[in-house]
Amino acid sequence: MGNNEVDQERDRYIKKVLQEDKIMSKPVVEKTDSYLNNNKVKMRRYSKRQKNWFKVVLVLLIISLAVNVYQFTGGDLSEIGEFISSHFKKNPTPEIVEDVDFVDNTVPENKTPGGVVTTLPFDNKVENKTSSSVKFEDINSVDKAQELNVDTNSLSTLLNSYVYVLGRINDDEKEITTAYVIVANDYLTRLQKAQNSLQVNSALARTYNNFNNALTEMYSEYDFNIKDCYPEYLSFTEATNAYFSREEFNGKINQEKYSITNLKVTNKLGSEYRAVATVTRDYNGIISTFDVVFNFVENTNYTYSKYKITSFRYELEEGNVDNTTRLINFNGFTVSQIDELLQELNQNIIKDKSKVKVGITSDYKYKVNKIDRYEDGTIVVSYTRFLPQANQSYSSVDGKMNIGFKNAVNKISVLSFEEASETTEEVNP
Repeated sequence: MGNNEVDQERDRYIKKVLQEDKIMSKPVVEKTDSYLNNNKVKMRRYSKRQKNWFKVVLVLLIISLAVNVYQFTGGDLSEIGEFISSHFKKNPTPEIVEDVDFVDNTVPENKTPGGVVTTLPFDNKVENKTSSSVKFEDINSVDKAQELNVDTNSLSTLLNSYVYVLGRINDDEKEITTAYVIVANDYLTRLQKAQNSLQVNSALARTYNNFNNALTEMYSEYDFNIKDCYPEYLSFTEATNAYFSREEFNGKINQEKYSITNLKVTNKLGSEYRAVATVTRDYNGIISTFDVVFNFVENTNYTYSKYKITSFRYELEEGNVDNTTRLINFNGFTVSQIDELLQELNQNIIKDKSKVKVGITSDYKYKVNKIDRYEDGTIVVSYTRFLPQANQSYSSVDGKMNIGFKNAVNKISVLSFEEASETTEEVNP
């Protein structure tokens, strides 16, 4: 067959195929595309048999979880809800909303040649510091200590020392660590006083090992390096591996008088107990009352504490001011020097207020929250001033004072102070 015949045969085949082809108009093509794109019918990812298997496995998992929870709670189904709430929503650290410290780490304005310090920036005023984030469902519960066979004397001894953490849980890790060193020191002192005065017990000495071991038995979340605390209060000595008390600074802490009322063991979840209490702290005549809820377990083998706290939450009762003494770095100042500065500040505030209202002679009470030294030599003391009210309670206002040496006076003194409601740029110029 020649080339012409091949070409003719191919042309006939092509014409035949083209005659059989169906032509679709453009509207038909668009309608078809639209139908395919908008159609909700999709191919199944799993067969009906596979879906049934998934349902069977899910039911078996739910049954297994329910059996485990039932056994862990001791067979009491009424406690399952509380078990879940306690063990899966519990924070490892006390829950409290702390106020933001208004003194930042920026350098204040430099002193002017005339010796007058320019006004320091101030953020806000805080009164009656409370937290509403903590719920205390069991605060009015019935005491079940005897029913649950809890030694309330041992529990009370533990709590009486542990209360030194109240108000001291914040962003300052050194303050938290220092608070726990104070807790350990107070607890071992209590145990020592309870023993025969002629009996010597080396386990109660103020050594690092004893403090560390005691805190391990007292608090399950304890993981602090207690050597890294503020040395102003209990200073650690490597040579003796022990702590010695700085009485001048510790005297401030010793002025805190605590009383614990309404201590009740409310229930038990597995091996963990729950207790509530009301803690009142009297510092320099200023009263603060806290509601406390904590969980604890019983130690099987122990030297110091029969019970171990597993979680600890507290809330300042409404209408109370926070009288917590801050555990801070005093930056080379002594307690007596700071007290003298506060007395001078008190006189300056009274004098400043007398410009507006005659007859104000209140002897205000103060607590120091922070002392900052800056590279330019500026020293700023942040404080809280407590204002007595007609009903024998207090309100509070935060402030700060700039301190240094006045002209021709070789004595540290208050150069300026500022508070949220009232300010003064110059004090005794």
